[in-house]
Amino acid sequence: MSTAGQLRWWKKGDIAAFFALFTNNLTNIITFTALLTMAGLPVDMVVGRIAPAFGLAIPLTSSMYVWFARRLAAKEGSDDVVALPSGPSAPSIFTVTFLVILLVYSTTQDAELAVGIGLVWGFLEDLILFVGSFFGDLLRRAVPRSVLLACLAGLGLLLLAMNPMLQSSQFPAPVP
Repeated sequence: MSTAGQLRWWKKGDIAAFFALFTNNLTNIITFTALLTMAGLPVDMVVGRIAPAFGLAIPLTSSMYVWFARRLAAKEGSDDVVALPSGPSAPSIFTVTFLVILLVYSTTQDAELAVGIGLVWGFLEDLILFVGSFFGDLLRRAVPRSVLLACLAGLGLLLLAMNPMLQSSQFPAPVP
């Protein structure tokens, strides 16, 4: 706790962290919006309903995480508790977009159904995360750290390799 026993609202680095999270979330929303509109979903649905829902959900969930962190800090008498950053993750965006929404939309040409199934997918994914959160510490102790980080490392390498690969295949060398 600070010298007066009060938990401070802002610390050094918080403004930089805010702008990093803001630009990350903005990039993710723009990416999601572009992917869905380029795939043919109605622009008024994507821009008028989906993007604003993301825009509203991010500050609401972030506020809840701040509230949780402040309660934990007060309970533990500690000032080194951090609120979890909130917002759509890039892997989740691409998974839901390509494997759920666009697959359903290309099959049915029903945007409402495709987005509805995408929402159900998100709910089930979050339900699994919620139930799994009760076993997180058990898993962390039982599974070696290298195994837990392998998926993250593989995704990072994939993202690093995909851009040059796609650029190289964009302009193939002429056959002599």
